[in-house]
Amino acid sequence: MRLCLKPLKKIFFLLSIVMIAAAIATACSNAAPRGNAERETPFTRTRAELLGTLITISVFDAAPSDEELDALLDRCFLEIENIEARMSVNRADSEISAINRAGGEASVEVSGDLYRLISRAKEISDMSDGAFDITIGPITALWKNDGAFERLPPEDEIRERLPLVGDDGLDLTAPNSARLAERGMALDAGGIAKGYACDKIVAILREAGIEHAVLDLGGNVYVLGKKPDGSDWRVGVRLPLIGEDGVVCIIETSDISVVTSGGYERFFERDGKTYHHLLDPKTGYPAQSGLLSATVIAGVSADADGLSTACFVLGLEKGMRLLEENGYEGVFIGEDRIVRVTGGLKDAVLINDERFSFE
Repeated sequence: MRLCLKPLKKIFFLLSIVMIAAAIATACSNAAPRGNAERETPFTRTRAELLGTLITISVFDAAPSDEELDALLDRCFLEIENIEARMSVNRADSEISAINRAGGEASVEVSGDLYRLISRAKEISDMSDGAFDITIGPITALWKNDGAFERLPPEDEIRERLPLVGDDGLDLTAPNSARLAERGMALDAGGIAKGYACDKIVAILREAGIEHAVLDLGGNVYVLGKKPDGSDWRVGVRLPLIGEDGVVCIIETSDISVVTSGGYERFFERDGKTYHHLLDPKTGYPAQSGLLSATVIAGVSADADGLSTACFVLGLEKGMRLLEENGYEGVFIGEDRIVRVTGGLKDAVLINDERFSFE
């Protein structure tokens, strides 16, 4: 399956399906029966436009029955719907929108889910020296037109709103209250909500006894357990070149989340210049870090989600140090088309495109 964070075009989804099919073929051809008859194909469900993306859950276990799995996936997608209802800035009735409206005035009591997500987002912000910042909402709003990343804001607008960004103005009080210090401040959970939802679904599947599954929440990938034959999954990292599809490298791994951030994901062009959606909270403009993409591998998908953005913003040297100092693994692809990996991945990443090479 391909790996791509926040894909917006159907072709990205088709690439994902192709890669999933390849993983399925490998798993099924080598799998030994476990209990009842092995599934010839995984039990798969796909839904569009939850959390603004395409979501696919594929279960490879021979049991439970199709009817039980159908009910289980109903529960999974209902959980995603509930997370979107609480965390989407595009919904006026969401909890996160309520926090934003109350900025500078009052604390807002929120669900445990949102409180935990905001708490972890603050920790990742502190860890990354603000390269990932959930309070970037005032800036992301400037670059959007009816929710689409396609507006080039005037420099004075960015300059005016930059002082509103910074998690030192975000206060959390137990048990579940959040407050923004100034009117005009705004949270935007788009860089971490899909990872958080992925973790919740993994927990539901584990509780139900599922041992082999692949989740793709718009490129936030989680491979649950190993393949049914006991081998590692092969997760493809999407080719980070605008206008091209394919896989630049393959990561052999299991029971973990893999998330990539790259400038090819969401972008527009003005006067011959390309503007991507990965904004640097310190400048208000698309990050210029020398990277084409940054991939983070972590046991917690929310961590991989937030940290992949942070690493892309920070660039190779600081991003690599961020991961290594905090016990994460990653793959960095530079504009020089060199693939660099953290120490724990040296024997687990395979180049799949001859235009790229290891350092």
